[in-house]
Amino acid sequence: MSESKIKGSSLYISGGILVLAYVMLFTQTLTKIHIQPQMLLGYIFWTSVFFYYWWKYRSKNQWTGAFIGFVIGVVAINLAGFIVGIKGG
Repeated sequence: MSESKIKGSSLYISGGILVLAYVMLFTQTLTKIHIQPQMLLGYIFWTSVFFYYWWKYRSKNQWTGAFIGFVIGVVAINLAGFIVGIKGG
C-alpha cells in the first residue's frame, strides 16, 4: 500500500468520525441533552486528529494542523454552549 493511500485513508476515517461527532454535538445541543465533559475533550481530540492528517496529506507541518484543529474544536464547543444559552438551556 502506498504512502499517499495511507494518508488519504486516515484523513477519510478521521473526517467521518469528526462529522459524526459534530452531528451528535449539535443534536444534543439543540435538544437540550446534557453533554458530558469527557465528550467535549473528544470533540477537540478528533478535530485535532482530522486537521493533523489533513495537513500531513497536504505536505504541510502536521502540528500546525493539529493546533488549528484544537482551536476550531474549542470554538465549536463554545458555539454549542452559546446556542444552548440562547435557547434558554
